[in-house]
Amino acid sequence: MKNPGPLPQPRDHYDRRWAFGLTETLDRFFRSLPGVLEAQSLLVSLAGRRVKVTLVTTATYTIKLTDDVVDTNFAGAVTHTLPLDPGLGQRIWVQDSSGAAASNNITVDPPGGINLNGGSGGLVLSTNYGRLLFIYNGTQYIGA
Repeated sequence: MKNPGPLPQPRDHYDRRWAFGLTETLDRFFRSLPGVLEAQSLLVSLAGRRVKVTLVTTATYTIKLTDDVVDTNFAGAVTHTLPLDPGLGQRIWVQDSSGAAASNNITVDPPGGINLNGGSGGLVLSTNYGRLLFIYNGTQYIGA
């Protein structure tokens, strides 16, 4: 049997720029849709961990256990509720991609029966393009 030769290599940096341009175009399209978008948005970290990003464009959203990053882009105040029955060490990022959190606050409330930072009240994100991290320690969410 004859050797088929070396495997094809990526042609050049133009292939990567084309793929990046397509990604940007699809991102703009999905962000223009009303309501909560749960496209198969996955980021891959340098360590190879897949991170699910959920775009929220509504005034209220109940965060799911499968959400790693909740990307909030809404022209008004927003309230998120953390998921019930999280696992130990569950991490959730909530971020403002609208750039308007200073005037349209994003409130993150704990679910019924689980405390957040020792109390039943929520945390407010009021920094434009800011983000909050929530970690479940086995008894309550710790948020900062």
